[in-house]
Amino acid sequence: MDTLAPQVIRPPAVILQPTTLCNLDCTYCYLPFRKLKNTMSTEVLDAVASGLAGWNEHGPTEIVWHGGEPMLVGAAGLDAMMARFDGLDVRHSIQTNGVLVDDAWCELFTRRSVHVGVSVDGPEEFNRYRLNLAGRPSWAQTMRGIAKLRERDVPFSAIAVVSHPFPALAQEFYDFFAQLGCTSVGVNIEEQEGVNTRHTGRSTVRMADFWAALTTAWRANPVIGVREIGYVLDHLARDRAPGGRGIWVDPLPTVGWDGSVTLLSPEMAGFDSPEYGDFACGNVLETPLPALVDAGLRERWPTEFLAGVARCREICTFFDFCGGGHPGNKYFEHGRFDVTETDYCRNSKIALLQGVRATL
Repeated sequence: MDTLAPQVIRPPAVILQPTTLCNLDCTYCYLPFRKLKNTMSTEVLDAVASGLAGWNEHGPTEIVWHGGEPMLVGAAGLDAMMARFDGLDVRHSIQTNGVLVDDAWCELFTRRSVHVGVSVDGPEEFNRYRLNLAGRPSWAQTMRGIAKLRERDVPFSAIAVVSHPFPALAQEFYDFFAQLGCTSVGVNIEEQEGVNTRHTGRSTVRMADFWAALTTAWRANPVIGVREIGYVLDHLARDRAPGGRGIWVDPLPTVGWDGSVTLLSPEMAGFDSPEYGDFACGNVLETPLPALVDAGLRERWPTEFLAGVARCREICTFFDFCGGGHPGNKYFEHGRFDVTETDYCRNSKIALLQGVRATL
């Protein structure tokens, strides 16, 4: 196999946007239309289901219901949306702020074996940027939803955005999730992305210290998984010569509420620019999803992105771990896709690898 040529895998997951509306107004959110109530139609859902039928021949597809806030379509509404995929080999998951979780939602999650991911940033004071539409804290409402999930024995994972990754806070951060009842936590360092233009430049050394402190806390009490630490440990366990990683491309199609399809980076959905136009490769109401994926990777901005990834492979000693970064970070930081290093690379790849290694 030519490791320099991109190798495209069948998408293991498709992200669907049941609504653009959100009941929170997090200050770091990247979504552009979270105050508009646009809802995905049955025509779009059926078009996606038709496209997935062919992919299902090669194994199950995960359908990720994600942002705005998917639960705003109601438990009965989302159940009806999921029903459009009955008979296909799919698994459903949802990413939610947890505010609306009640018995009806727990019944749906259990009956359809939905994987639930809850967005919460840690202890109350860590959630200062997760505000409701009135500008008030949402932490108590999210914690009530989590309590209901635990009461009804619904497993859930967590995703946290960390805006202030101070090493001294890592222990408190980890202890919160270790006691929360979640199966794992993913740690997203706040990024300059989408409508969030706040630049959060950080020292790579300080970031490595944060990851090292978090790893130390986890090692002392490894009761849950930490996604990023797992990435590093899996990487270090692989016996592979440096520079041996090829360029593997997961198209990761995101289907917007209107049927538009954006590849590679959910963060690009709904945006456009004078130079690139909108970033969608087409619409499932006009073209089957598999054909959109095949053709979309050959369009201008994905081609530029893959050229940047190839350059990363040539010059970056961390490529075997990082894999070349993400389009959203490259575009929103630099205004183009064929660049190499980004804040995401430095904060969540280079510093992460260095920090975890320092604890070994």
